[in-house]
Amino acid sequence: MQNEEVAAIFDDVADMLEIGGENFFRVRAYRNAARAVRDFPVAIVDLPRDRFREIPGFGADLASKLAGLLETGDLPIRTDLMRSFPIGLRELKHLSGLGPKRIKLLADRQPLAKLHQRQRLSYLSKEGRAAQNNALTWQRTE
Repeated sequence: MQNEEVAAIFDDVADMLEIGGENFFRVRAYRNAARAVRDFPVAIVDLPRDRFREIPGFGADLASKLAGLLETGDLPIRTDLMRSFPIGLRELKHLSGLGPKRIKLLADRQPLAKLHQRQRLSYLSKEGRAAQNNALTWQRTE
């Protein structure tokens, strides 16, 4: 597993926590962990487990989560969050111009169950790229 892949998993957890309205400091901890792993000069997978705390900002808790991630390929918290989040909400993250804050705003304004019933999100499916014309195209299906 490359540093970028590990960082993407930490970023994914931070995004889902932020969308879910979790504590700012918890979200920031995962974002900082992603940045530290991404910027670390050595491949994390080659680093002995007892040296994970040498990664800037990593304490015992993040070091143990990183060890678990490298052993299993995922974080338990990420798996739990993915189960609890509606699929459509997670897919919105792949659209350019939509970050966690805007996705949370959309979810708060329009519950996703109603969104799927009354509206449909039209986007390019190829490689999860940007929405048509780089914007959300909402179409009423009533």
